[in-house]
Amino acid sequence: MPVSSPSLTANLQTQLPHPPGPPGILQLGENDHDDPLQFMLGLTREYGDIVRYETPYGATYLVNHPDYIALVLRAHSYPRGSLLKLVLGEGLLSSEGEHWQKQRKLMMPEFHPRVIANFTTQIYECTLVLAQRWLENSAKGETVDAADDLLSLTLDVVMRTLFSGEMSSDAGSINHTVKTLLADIGGFVRSEFTVSFEISPSRNRAFAKSLSGLNATVYEIIKRRRVENEIAIQNHDLLDLLLETRDEDGVGLTDKQVRDEIVTMLFAGNETTAVMLGWTMHCLALHEEADIELREELQSTLAGRAPSLEEMKSLPFLKMTLNEVMRMHPPVWSIFRKIETDGEVGGCLIEAGNTIIVSPYTMHFHPDFWPDPERFDPYRFTFEQERDRPKYAYIPFGAGRHLCVGKHLAILEAQIIISVMTQCFRWKLKPGHIVEHEPLVTLRPKNGLPFDLETLPQAAGVIEDLIAKRNLAV
Repeated sequence: MPVSSPSLTANLQTQLPHPPGPPGILQLGENDHDDPLQFMLGLTREYGDIVRYETPYGATYLVNHPDYIALVLRAHSYPRGSLLKLVLGEGLLSSEGEHWQKQRKLMMPEFHPRVIANFTTQIYECTLVLAQRWLENSAKGETVDAADDLLSLTLDVVMRTLFSGEMSSDAGSINHTVKTLLADIGGFVRSEFTVSFEISPSRNRAFAKSLSGLNATVYEIIKRRRVENEIAIQNHDLLDLLLETRDEDGVGLTDKQVRDEIVTMLFAGNETTAVMLGWTMHCLALHEEADIELREELQSTLAGRAPSLEEMKSLPFLKMTLNEVMRMHPPVWSIFRKIETDGEVGGCLIEAGNTIIVSPYTMHFHPDFWPDPERFDPYRFTFEQERDRPKYAYIPFGAGRHLCVGKHLAILEAQIIISVMTQCFRWKLKPGHIVEHEPLVTLRPKNGLPFDLETLPQAAGVIEDLIAKRNLAV
């Protein structure tokens, strides 16, 4: 199968065909269902694993085969675009080149599994707060919005694990700001799929105001922490690491560079994990057999306790369930890259100056690699199944050069939170509420996840165990 050549001669360039795709220029608003996911699925099912379509912004290429995805995500000739830089600046999630390499080298040790293992206590503490709140909600017969509650929980984890709780007092305003900014960036993302997006002066002002408020909060924290470091007060967290780092000439990071990494962690380490947790709870509420099997595994292994690191290895169905949730509802549903030079993918011409898209969502529903893809089946992720599946057929955390550095932290969070909350509660979706995808920057559940809760008899024991684990670490 022809995949790619790094550059093309003029002669070869004239011989290669364009990828197939719909004729003409697709105008904004032509996506009748206002659904980028179905738009992409429709393109790949009609035209194949590489598609070209034109919008008023130029040509867009969509690749949907593991070999093509590996090429795009590994090659330097397909760098990141600039959209996320509107908010993240030159943070790890949006930068490229020498700066990105330097920052990734700096931060990778902080996200090594051995380091991440030290964060279990903070995750216990944050999970305890939510579990106790849900106990109160359940006792009063109150419906909870799991989407919002989980977003608060994961932001709390980020603040405690990476910034020593530095921003906890600002959690509410930060969550609101993150939602506002992601919604607007998401609108720009959707416009790549011919979904209309209205830009107005008032919307621009609201975006600028939200970003300015977030910047003011972050810069104040950086200023305060620099003062603390000067008088030898150390927190030994990511923020200290960023402030202490020096290049070969002994020059440290500027406040702007530190700000970009903090904001990146607030977005990447918060929203995506919350979305994954929300979809997991929704899938367990929707699929009774999986819910029963997970509860039986948790009872057999934990018997009413929060999991230790060692015990997580004895929860294979939990891990398979999380993987299947991320297959069907990948938090990051589209990955954009720029095309720097003309090239060849799958025997077709890919022209410089345009956009190429990898979609974890469409790849995860490819019937050649995922039989009966609409069916929820955690057993797709047994050792044997994973061994025989192409590596780039499953990319919930991206892949290649920009594989998510926070992958291990997100999985650790999910294992602890889901195992604790599942042992404490049963949840059912509020009658009449329809759950749909809302593809913005992340793949959110549209209009939230309103759950009615039932507290289980062993909840008190699980809570006591969480408190004991927290106190033992302290």
